[in-house]
Amino acid sequence: QRLRRQAEVEKLHRIAAVTIQCSARCKRAKCVLQERRMGRLLAEEARIKEDRIRFSAAVRIQHNFRGRQARILDLISVLREQWCNEHLPQIEHVQCMIRRYTAQANLKQDMILEGLSKSATAIQASWRGAVARKHYKVLAEEAEWPLKAWFEYTSTGRDSVQVSVQFFLNPTFSSSRYFFVHGSKDELYQDLNIMEQEVSGCVDRFLDMQGMSNSERSCSKQSAASNLTVASKQRAASQGSILSRQSKASQSQVQSRATAKPGMVL
Repeated sequence: QRLRRQAEVEKLHRIAAVTIQCSARCKRAKCVLQERRMGRLLAEEARIKEDRIRFSAAVRIQHNFRGRQARILDLISVLREQWCNEHLPQIEHVQCMIRRYTAQANLKQDMILEGLSKSATAIQASWRGAVARKHYKVLAEEAEWPLKAWFEYTSTGRDSVQVSVQFFLNPTFSSSRYFFVHGSKDELYQDLNIMEQEVSGCVDRFLDMQGMSNSERSCSKQSAASNLTVASKQRAASQGSILSRQSKASQSQVQSRATAKPGMVL
């Protein structure tokens, strides 16, 4: 039994040793196989990379060589001229279309700019006209003032003030405009009578200088007086109609001014 047990133990030892050796050899073989496989993959990648580098270098060399040959032989110009000759109608058609589209775009832009310019000019003209009319109304109203008043207020206490008033002649005063606005028919007739007297006096002096007789002087004075009377009557009628219209308008304006500006002094 002891020998049998010893033999079984030795047998188990041999089996265990064989199993261990088999495992070790398998593991070593796997490692060697993996290393060889990795070596082959790395070599393959290096070869592929080198082939790519060589191919790109060859392509670049060929490209440079062909470009140099083309520049030496001027093949590009020849090919360009040949292509242009073959496609000349299409090129001219495309050029015409591009010119037409460019002209249309420029015309549209010019029309837009012209419209904007006309609109701006019309707005500016209307604005300047409104400002000019407003300024003209102010100037026309100021031209009717014989005097201009200057008021100066100086505070002398809590509930007291010192007022100084000065009146100046209006340098832009228009007597004709003032007469049309504030004149009357009586003043017009009086001015006409004064004018007739002055004219008759001038005629008398002229006739005295000419040495005419009394009959001739009376005839000439009658004819001049009749002509002057007719002209004065026509002028008085026209001036009377104008004054009537102007007086009505001035009365309405004065009433509106009196209601709007009660403190204004003319």
